[in-house]
Amino acid sequence: MQASNGHATRISREAMRIAATSAPEASSSTSLVSQKSAAKLQVEHLVQQSGGSPYRVTEEMASAMKALIAENPTDEPGKQTLAMGQGTWEVFYAPHIASLSSTLGTKFQPIRYILESGSIASNVFYSSSIIQEGWLSSSGTLLAKDPNTVEVSFDKFWVDFGSTKLRPTLAEGDAKTGAAGVFDSAVQTIGRAAFFPQFALFPVRYLDSDMAVFTFPPLRDSLIAVRKVS
Repeated sequence: MQASNGHATRISREAMRIAATSAPEASSSTSLVSQKSAAKLQVEHLVQQSGGSPYRVTEEMASAMKALIAENPTDEPGKQTLAMGQGTWEVFYAPHIASLSSTLGTKFQPIRYILESGSIASNVFYSSSIIQEGWLSSSGTLLAKDPNTVEVSFDKFWVDFGSTKLRPTLAEGDAKTGAAGVFDSAVQTIGRAAFFPQFALFPVRYLDSDMAVFTFPPLRDSLIAVRKVS
């Protein structure tokens, strides 16, 4: 990773200063560790500036993401995702989501993933002047497809209207009754019909204890970056 290699390696002076102070009088190998640490410091700095919004799609963030991926510290990150990924994660970088929001006139934020043992739940808050606001959710299983790839199999889908009405997961017996129950059943049917297993493979490009980056191949390998929030 060299600073002269275009946008992909540009690291802020502030990040370099912080990294340098954490490793005084280092050998060349330790100096390399400092540079790698600076890449993550830069990403964290930009995330703090944006408030964690996935709508910060700038050249500076794209450059920082490439530098971060180049220093992935985890061997076989696909296999390690289950062990290291337990908890709640929130998307902070997703260029395709920003494009989709612009097209639909709808904002999607926050976007959260909850990993517990081998299960995964996704909760996405949407807001629009036309369709108001609510949560789009799904859940299923997560497994390692190969050493560097995870596979997500969603089999439950539901929608909750209003910002405070979220059902984070949908266990047996959580389904609504009456007209709301009919709607739940309709959403479940549509969700299953629209879920394509061939789009459920996600190569993991970077993984540590509180940050991960993976790609969504159907959308030109668009990056999705998440950070652990609990």
